Amino acid sequence: MQRPLTPSFKVVTEIARHAGSGMTVARFQSLRFPTGACQVWEFTPALPPLDRPPVVVAVFLRQGRPETWTPVADRDYEGALRHYAGLAAATRPAPVTAPAMAPPAPIPLVVPGLPPGVRIAAPARGKPLTIGGQPVAVAAAGGAP
Repeated sequence: MQRPLTPSFKVVTEIARHAGSGMTVARFQSLRFPTGACQVWEFTPALPPLDRPPVVVAVFLRQGRPETWTPVADRDYEGALRHYAGLAAATRPAPVTAPAMAPPAPIPLVVPGLPPGVRIAAPARGKPLTIGGQPVAVAAAGGAP
């Protein structure tokens, strides 16, 4: 009893039939799309006659499995890559960027007992002030620690 062919295997056998006997994938490249990927495959002769032209196909994958394909008869391998890379770029959503913000400025603190003009700046981003690795309690002038 023969097992039924998977849809992915059917796609690959169709591509092999299109490329022809004695042809092998010489190079391929994947391009990301929002719904999957497109791979451009170039077949070249591996068995005689070796003077046959390359065959280029575009294979569309979803979740890493071939779903459908199309022959690329009007372009060579590089032209097909440029074409599908352009389509991928056109369908890619625009990146979301946060507005540029300046880093927070240090918070100046006044410590009683220091000579006039000496200031301590607390580290930014909520990190505790430390001296020699030990946290330091700093009080505002006239306040409690």
